[in-house]
Amino acid sequence: MKRRAKRRSKETVVDRQYSVNEVADILGVGKTTVKELVAEGRQTQGRDGLFPTYIISSRVMRIPASAINAFLERCIL
Repeated sequence: MKRRAKRRSKETVVDRQYSVNEVADILGVGKTTVKELVAEGRQTQGRDGLFPTYIISSRVMRIPASAINAFLERCIL
């Protein structure tokens, strides 16, 4: 009888997604400023602002933690 090799589960890394209100609280700015940063990020493809972002509908937007971290790193340096 042959033994089967155990399958290793693929580790999936899921980036936490934040709403505009949550990002505004994290950064200490208003919702309008966050929306402007998202627009700036889309225009410059991530060189400035928050990018990537996911627009779910006209009223719902999600911003991954990696985008916030990248933005903060650019601001500090």
